[in-house]
Amino acid sequence: MASIQLKVAKRDAKNTKVSDVRRQGFIPGVYYINGTESVPITSNFKDLKSIVFTSLTNVVDLEIDGEENRKCILKEVKFDPITDEILHFDLMGLTPGNKIVVNIPITLIGQSVGVRNGGILNHVLRKVKVRCLPKDLVETIEVDISKLKIGKLIKLDEIDLGDLEVVVKGNAVIAGVSRPRVATAGTTIEMDDDEDEDSIGEEGAATEGGEGEAGE
Repeated sequence: MASIQLKVAKRDAKNTKVSDVRRQGFIPGVYYINGTESVPITSNFKDLKSIVFTSLTNVVDLEIDGEENRKCILKEVKFDPITDEILHFDLMGLTPGNKIVVNIPITLIGQSVGVRNGGILNHVLRKVKVRCLPKDLVETIEVDISKLKIGKLIKLDEIDLGDLEVVVKGNAVIAGVSRPRVATAGTTIEMDDDEDEDSIGEEGAATEGGEGEAGE
């Protein structure tokens, strides 16, 4: 997978307050790797936004004060609850051979036959927490929905994830196509589908012979 370059500077955490760092126009952060001491760092918004405001999982080539690049991923970002400004960021270093836990986004590809026939697509599960080696990281998990019919579901355990190990087990629903509804004379009528076995509720909840919910 492709990586993103990021240059940062070391931060004197003992003698400089994070509020002072922000007033100077920089964003405080920390780089850490399991088993070693963390390194306080700073970045600017222009350089940081490409790894924060993305739906993909990216490997970051981190350069600290001109030192040799270190492979890492963005582990956590804190935002101001009022202004949505970035307050702090955490970068976790990657070590070959050591597995990590990370959320990978799910991307639906193709146009389902159900949608072409008038159904409504419900994308329920948008990311999944997995455990894997750094070399097996992917930007996104692509799920082909081209054969998805009205009233049918695609579930997580039906997808080949390769070397990605799902952390939270369960038969979560990724996506489904619900029946269209036609309003006539003030009455809403569901379009029938003779192959219906599973269905998606209006709010994206999965139902199998009854009502149930599927979340991320």
